[in-house]
Amino acid sequence: MKRIVLIALAAVILAGAAWFTEPWWESNAKRTERVRRIFVETLGRDPKGWDEASLRYWVDSRLRPSQIRRQLESQRPLVGVHYFTWYRRTEGSPWGNGMTTVLPDSAKPELGWYNSNDREVMDAHIAQMASAGFDFVIVNIIADSPPSWGNAQKFFDRLAGHRLRAAVMIDGLNVAPAAVKQQWVEKAKTGLAMHPNYFALHGQPLIMLYSAPLDFQVDGVALRNVYWTSDYAPAANSFNPDHALHPRDWPFWSPHAPAVINGVVPVMPGYSDSHLGRAVSMEHPRRDGSLYHEQWQRALALRPELIIVYGWNEYFEQTFIEPTDRFGDRYVKWTACYAALAHAGQRGTC
Repeated sequence: MKRIVLIALAAVILAGAAWFTEPWWESNAKRTERVRRIFVETLGRDPKGWDEASLRYWVDSRLRPSQIRRQLESQRPLVGVHYFTWYRRTEGSPWGNGMTTVLPDSAKPELGWYNSNDREVMDAHIAQMASAGFDFVIVNIIADSPPSWGNAQKFFDRLAGHRLRAAVMIDGLNVAPAAVKQQWVEKAKTGLAMHPNYFALHGQPLIMLYSAPLDFQVDGVALRNVYWTSDYAPAANSFNPDHALHPRDWPFWSPHAPAVINGVVPVMPGYSDSHLGRAVSMEHPRRDGSLYHEQWQRALALRPELIIVYGWNEYFEQTFIEPTDRFGDRYVKWTACYAALAHAGQRGTC
C-alpha cells in the first residue's frame, strides 16, 4: 500500500514538474520571446514589429506555450469586406453619395444604380456576401450623418437570422479631438454593438475609425484605426508622426503588403483614383483579375488572423467586387473559392 502511495506521489510530482517547464507567469520579456518563437515555428513568420497586436494578445493570455502553439496551428483566417451604404439615386443626376459621383463609363451594379437605404438591396447584398464566403462585413458610417447611422442600423436589422456578422468603421473623424472621437465610439457601442450579429474580436465588439489616431480609450470594445499609407513598415510608417506602426493600427489597402499587419492582410481587386482630382493619384489595374489572385495567394501564404477585402462596392476608387455588368459575378466566385481555402487553412489558386 505504501509503495502505491509513493508511486502516485511521484506521478503527481512529475506532472507538476511538466507544468512548471512551461509557465505562463514567467517574466514578460522571456515569455514574449518564447511566444515569438512559436509564431515563427508554427506560422513561418516573425510578428516582431509588424504583428505586435497578435503577439501581445497571446503573451497576455494565461495559456501555456503548448496551448498557444496548438491554437496558432489550428488558426484559420476569418474573411471580411468593406461595405458602403452611402449611395443615392437621384433622377437626372449621376450616381453617388452627395459629394462624389461615379464616372459615366463606370461598371454598373447588377442591381442597378441603387439607393443604399433600400431594404431589398441590402437583402440582396447580404445574400451575395454570404455566398462569397465572408464571415463579417465592415459597414462604413459617416460620423455626422444621421442617414448614415440609419442605414447602418437598417443593415444590422437585415442581418437577423443570418450567420454573417458585421462591425462598423466610423469615418470623418480624422482631425477630431479625442473627446469627440470617444463620444462617437460610445454611440456605436450603445446603439449598434449590442446587436446579436455584431462582430467581436477577441471577445469584444470591434469598432474601427477611419484614419483617426486612437488617442482615447473606451472600455469593453476592441478599437482599431484603419488607414492607408504608402509605407506601413515599423520605424518607417508614413501615416504616424512618430513613424511607428502602433498595435491598434490596421491596413486599409495595399498593393503589396509585405507582412501581416497586426493580424490583418488586406486584399483588393484593383484601384484607380486618377479621376477624382486628387493632388497625387494612383492606379493599380485589375489586369483581368490577376491582381486579385496575387493578393489572395499572398494573404493565404502569410496565414493571418483576418483577411479583409477592400471592398464590396467602392465605385469611386474602383475597388468593387459585387456583381456588375462589366465583370459579372466572377469576383464573387473567386472570393468564395479563396475564402474556402482560408477557412480550411490551405493555399491554392482559384
